[in-house]
Amino acid sequence: MALADLLHTLEREAAGRADARLADARAEAERLTAANAAELATRREQALAAREQALRAEAERSIVTATRDAERTRLLAQHELLARVHDRARRNLVQRAGTAEGQAAIGVLVARALTYLGEAAATARVTPQPTGSRVEAGDASVDVDATLEGVLERLWPGLAMDVVRRAELLR
Repeated sequence: MALADLLHTLEREAAGRADARLADARAEAERLTAANAAELATRREQALAAREQALRAEAERSIVTATRDAERTRLLAQHELLARVHDRARRNLVQRAGTAEGQAAIGVLVARALTYLGEAAATARVTPQPTGSRVEAGDASVDVDATLEGVLERLWPGLAMDVVRRAELLR
């Protein structure tokens, strides 16, 4: 029986070692699974953070583009409005230049222009135009645009700002 007992003891020890190795293998598998799960979670978080950053950057670019496009559209509309107002004002001046009121205004413009020539100018050259005259000193030292259109052009920057302000108020 000694041999049977020895064999039985060896089998129990082998089974114990197998159980210990199996327990060690299970523990190692659990450790590796946990480590892989943690690494996977870290990679997932990094990927999500990178994607979120890319989406935020894309959204910012889209906002900048949309803002720039809206501003471009607003400026083009403003430019078109100013061009229409300027053209309409010029056409009104041309139409009214032939009226008694227009002729009186042109007379005032020419009289003012002549004052710029001063006492020294012995002669003046007055060139009639549809909306007024150009007045030039005989020696060509002074040239004055005494037309209604010239007045419009000199006043236009301030008038344009006023038109834009009023248009903004109507929005």
